[in-house]
Amino acid sequence: MEMNPNEVPNKNIITDAKPKRSKKSGEKLTTYAGLTNETQFSKNQQTSMKNNKDNLITSPNTVTKFSVLHQNIRGLLNKSEELIISLFPDSPQILCLTEHHLKHFEIENIRMDHYNLGAKFCRETHKSGGVSIFVHDTLQYTNIKLDEFCKEQDIEACAIKIHLSSLTIGIICIYRSPTGNFVHFLYTLDSILNFVYNHTTEIIICGDFNINFLNDNDKKRELYNLLLSFDLYSTVNFPTRIHNNSSSAIDNIFIDKIKYEDYSIHPVVNGLSDHDAQLITINNITVNKHNKKPQYIRKFNEPSLSQFAVNLSYENWDNVFIEEDINTVFINFLNTYIRIFNASFPLQKTYNTHFNKPWITPGIKTSYQHKRTLYLISRSSDNLKLKAHYKSYCLILAKVITAAKQLYYNSNISKSINKQKTTWDIIKTETGKNQSNKGIQSISIEGNLINNQQLIANGFNTYFLTVVGNITSNLKNDKTSVQYNNPVNYLYKNFKLPCPDMKTNYTTPREIEKIIQSLKAKNSHGYDGIPTKILKISTPFITSPLTYICNKSLSSGIFPSRSKFSEIIPVHKKGNRMDITNFRPISLLTSFSKILEKVIYARLYQHIDQNNILATEQFGFRNNSSTEKASFHLINEVLLEINNKLAVGGLFCDLEKAYDSVNHDILLSKCEFYGFRSKTNALIRS
Repeated sequence: MEMNPNEVPNKNIITDAKPKRSKKSGEKLTTYAGLTNETQFSKNQQTSMKNNKDNLITSPNTVTKFSVLHQNIRGLLNKSEELIISLFPDSPQILCLTEHHLKHFEIENIRMDHYNLGAKFCRETHKSGGVSIFVHDTLQYTNIKLDEFCKEQDIEACAIKIHLSSLTIGIICIYRSPTGNFVHFLYTLDSILNFVYNHTTEIIICGDFNINFLNDNDKKRELYNLLLSFDLYSTVNFPTRIHNNSSSAIDNIFIDKIKYEDYSIHPVVNGLSDHDAQLITINNITVNKHNKKPQYIRKFNEPSLSQFAVNLSYENWDNVFIEEDINTVFINFLNTYIRIFNASFPLQKTYNTHFNKPWITPGIKTSYQHKRTLYLISRSSDNLKLKAHYKSYCLILAKVITAAKQLYYNSNISKSINKQKTTWDIIKTETGKNQSNKGIQSISIEGNLINNQQLIANGFNTYFLTVVGNITSNLKNDKTSVQYNNPVNYLYKNFKLPCPDMKTNYTTPREIEKIIQSLKAKNSHGYDGIPTKILKISTPFITSPLTYICNKSLSSGIFPSRSKFSEIIPVHKKGNRMDITNFRPISLLTSFSKILEKVIYARLYQHIDQNNILATEQFGFRNNSSTEKASFHLINEVLLEINNKLAVGGLFCDLEKAYDSVNHDILLSKCEFYGFRSKTNALIRS
């Protein structure tokens, strides 16, 4: 007997058993590993926060209901912002969009605040079409590859599995063209459902099926019978497409109504296409809600900056100048500076509103609402003037939004100290490539999926510390590798005698001032929480103690221990984001460490330059040299040989972990040959 999928069957009815499904495996990413544990560094100072989103301290998670939105968007380009605005503040966890009309590279550059592109299908041959799924950034998900099942127009599909604490849900997004082969559609959909059931525990399927579910017809019955075999039932009982005096429901969302009978569904009219969106909320499924995150920031405004300068001017740094031990000297200086810094810029609690479109003014939001009102009136009217007015209003609103965004970005660039960086940040934001703040929620370590944040941080630390050792040990065990003598012996082929001792000249307050001013004004900082922007403001008040510290380090041959602490940030470089080997470490040192490094560098470089230690072919890391000069030199040499009618060949090498793999003992022994002896060698060693 045929059953109406809109009716929930009696729970005593025995349905066919579902195939067994595999366990979940998560996706998504960000963490950082801090490497500081100094007992003299107060707890308040250890939790110094960045003036951005990197260090959000979240309150206990509240719970919200799981919701999915589907809409035939009829072209996603230039609609993503309005879509997010229409859903704010109660944003669903999943956005399933059909007919996005985009190519692969286009949809990958679509930026949706707080959503990640989870899965997609794009047409290669025909125009338009395509399906996509966007996942809220608070959820862990894995893409389910369905490309082998898809055929343009007949069935276009993509799928993901969502990893919740209690279960795994498979989300399938489907589009079927009105001209597609319906028999092939049903056959392939059956294969897709069986395939997805092998990867997940529950299924929600939504899309534009181009079957009017408000009428009784053969295609509807055949589709219902197929979905019933997987315990999936129709939930949409309202029109999803209204035009003039006609209405139809060709979009639908199917769920297991037996298990999830407590649900609600309603249309969302946003005027983005001639299809209304459908938003389903399943009350039986709950997820953690991260809408309002307490954020602790320091506000650097004119009053606080002025107070900071005044507080620094009162400090005489007696606890710095009376000490002889370089480590004690540096600790006293840093603790005093941080105490003044914390007093002048106290941490203030604020909340992330999860909506970051500063150019969307209240007036523009009102215009959006008026646009939706016009849409509702015009779509049910035959008045051509009214329809023309609606189209004209949409074009004007789009121009207003573009102008508002342009004005906002121009203002940011004009106010920026580093205009080039600000410009690139805007480009990355608009192209969806600014993903530096994405968190690493899970990672694969030696084949095991890790979700615990502390274990993830420990895993990154272990990998970064051992990866170089593994490379060098493999080279030592390689029987085909050439065994070399003492590398210092090769230096005598180019130098008859070792270089003279390097002269260690003390630094001056003037040199320290120039070094500080040469630092780039950034908001980034090390474990001390002090950005270079603030350091540059405090230059007149700290040059004397910093001069004393640098000279103490040069004379003692010791680099202060606390200046070697750093925050290690894992940055994705290529390939699968779940694989820990595809990340590289970025080390954020304290700004004071950079000053001492530049003092040492200036003396090392002067000695190297005076003794002609570097070869003329060395272009990198030298004054008055660049990659452009290296390229010109190479091209010039090649052209000269070609003009001489000689064959030209090239051998290019890319060394894995080249800088990290440098043998420190060999480097230090070569440094001694070059004249970096005694305390200078000890300083480099420390």
